[in-house]
Amino acid sequence: RIMPLKVLRLLPSGVLGGYLSDLITAIEYAVNNGARIVHIGPRIDDENVTEEQLELLRNVIDDAVSQGVLVVAGTGDLAMTELLFPAGFENVVAVGATNQRNEHAWFSNSGPGIDLVAPGELILSTCVSAPYCIGSGTSLAAAHVDGVAALIWSVNPDLTPAEVRAALQDSAVDLGAPGYDEVYGHGQLDAAQAVAQTPHSLYVSTANAGDPHALVFLLDNQDKHACQRIWNAWTGPYTWTVEADSKWLTVERIDGSITDPVPSAFQVCVDAEAFSGPGTYETALNIQSTLDQQASPVEIGVTAVYHRRLSRVRLSFIQRP
Repeated sequence: RIMPLKVLRLLPSGVLGGYLSDLITAIEYAVNNGARIVHIGPRIDDENVTEEQLELLRNVIDDAVSQGVLVVAGTGDLAMTELLFPAGFENVVAVGATNQRNEHAWFSNSGPGIDLVAPGELILSTCVSAPYCIGSGTSLAAAHVDGVAALIWSVNPDLTPAEVRAALQDSAVDLGAPGYDEVYGHGQLDAAQAVAQTPHSLYVSTANAGDPHALVFLLDNQDKHACQRIWNAWTGPYTWTVEADSKWLTVERIDGSITDPVPSAFQVCVDAEAFSGPGTYETALNIQSTLDQQASPVEIGVTAVYHRRLSRVRLSFIQRP
């Protein structure tokens, strides 16, 4: 979900601008209302801001990061070899722009402290004058980083902002001089690699209120087949698999589509025809991630109780006179 916060306005001079106090208030509001990623679009005009005022902005950003928030900003669009603030702050992910040839965009600021680059030239986006328009800028490049950071957190919400930042950097495609450089940083954003290299946590549960990692089936000789679902709260069904090593247990996707919305689910079914007779049967489901990295597998215990149904027959008795 997106929480848009407006900090710019048309000033009396006719220039689109704003005040540092509004930006600080917006960041605090976002953090206090559950934002996980803060994208700062405007850049700071150093000529009209004192060191003391910049320190206030730095402090609110540092406080946001300490509360688990990732702060992202573009490096600036003045073709300079230094980063504009807030991208110039240490705790901000500083993003430069590349063009359609995966080269440094002519307008993109660069310099010490740049983290990585992303597409920022001729990007289709929403705009004020029409539903969609083409634009260029490091803010558009930074928006790509916002989205990939959200993908990283979707497969492992326990990561810290520093770990997400490292994942973005480590998975970037190296451009320019080998290794880190002040034009491309760690390289160009790579969404697929960023997700694939992230340690993947599975948050699988069942409808069992007593134990979300357990399934219990009750069957009899009239109801020999039953199914229940297991859910993963974060990622789609194509990122995790479920295996059962018992003949009486089967696992299937709900519809086999990779576009199933989160939370995704598998259906687990028990067939009593495979039982040798009445009794209690136990096994476990082994759940693994299909991504390259996995924090830990998940095991769900399965218990099936099978018994014969008893029917009550009412008999009429006739007493002899």
